[in-house]
Amino acid sequence: MLHLSTVGLLTVLASISPPLYAVVASVHGAMPFLARRLTRTPGTATVTAAVAGVMVAVSSPSGIILLVPLLLTGAVIDAVVWRADRETVIGARVEIRYYLAGITLGILLFTVSLSVFSLEHLTPVLVLGTLAARVAGEVIGVALTGVWARGLRRAGVGDDRTGVSAYR
Repeated sequence: MLHLSTVGLLTVLASISPPLYAVVASVHGAMPFLARRLTRTPGTATVTAAVAGVMVAVSSPSGIILLVPLLLTGAVIDAVVWRADRETVIGARVEIRYYLAGITLGILLFTVSLSVFSLEHLTPVLVLGTLAARVAGEVIGVALTGVWARGLRRAGVGDDRTGVSAYR
C-alpha cells in the first residue's frame, strides 16, 4: 500500500528533482524500521522488507529489481542494530544504533540509485544534494518510527521494556 500510494509522485520526482525523490523514497524504510523496533528480534526488518518487496515487485512495472533496495534496507537495519535492542534496558545506545542504521542505509541506497541517474543529473550539486536528502530522509524515518513504536508500545503493541514479548 505504501508503494502504491507513492509510486505516482516518485515517478514524477525521479525525473525532475532527484533530491526530492530521495526524501520521499525514504518512506519505504519505515515499515522495516518499525517492525524491528516493535519486535526487537534480529531478522524482522529483513523479513518485513522481503514481504514488502514481493508485494511491490508484482504490482510495479519495475518488477523484481525493486527487491534489491528493499532487501538492502532490511539487511542493513538488522546488521547494524543486531542484538543491541534485546538488552533489558533500552536506552540511548540502542537509539544511536538505529540512527547509524539510517545513515548507513541512506548512503547505500544513494549509491544504488546512482546507477539510474541521467547524465544531466550527474552534477556535483545534484549528486551531493541527493546524497544529503537520502540520508536526511532515512534519519527522519528513524525518528518517526521511534515515535510510532513508543506510542504503539504504550497501547500494548510489541515488546515491553524488558524485551520480553507479550505474544511469546
